[in-house]
Amino acid sequence: MQDLRLARNTNGLAVKRWYATNHILPDGRQIIVGGIEQFNYEYVPKDITANKFDLPFLSQTNDKGIENLYPFVFLNVDGNLFIFSNNRAILLDYVNNKVVKEYPTIPSGDPKSYPSTGSAVLLPLNLKATTIQAKVLVCRGANKASFLKSLNGTFVEALNTFARITITDSNPQWVMETIPLARVIGDMILLPNGNVLLLNGAGSRTAGWE
Repeated sequence: MQDLRLARNTNGLAVKRWYATNHILPDGRQIIVGGIEQFNYEYVPKDITANKFDLPFLSQTNDKGIENLYPFVFLNVDGNLFIFSNNRAILLDYVNNKVVKEYPTIPSGDPKSYPSTGSAVLLPLNLKATTIQAKVLVCRGANKASFLKSLNGTFVEALNTFARITITDSNPQWVMETIPLARVIGDMILLPNGNVLLLNGAGSRTAGWE
């Protein structure tokens, strides 16, 4: 019988991480982005000794120590990584550790990252198109400062907005729309028919713990 027990990797991460995001890369490795007070990324498994790379974008989106955790990360069709944190995004050439594009801030300015946790998805790609477009949908979340207000017992209603952007455009812009239910800490998943299912979450407050 195959041994399915978990085994601890003694050659673990370069730094301690909490609230980071993992994403599988085309070569089979994982990139691990961010975490509390970790404005950097690294790879698993390691291929070099110095396996930690600074990412100032995470520091720039660190609003009073929050709003930049569990960043949304998607592999773009050009091989670069789309990374969304707080209320804006970049395109990272992770091979050369270089930001190749900065996307505009979401028009509302409201954060979508933990603890104002929204949800995000890379929409289905049309692989038969002459030019493949990649579109990202970032949905709902909490109003700016909702987390700090909740610490004082003021619970603000969640957002009912979602933002869509074509990340492959030469001049990408966010398109804002509203949906019937306000929701924070929700989930989104792509269905086989290409639709997006939104579920779970709360109508007010934010993510967090005490």
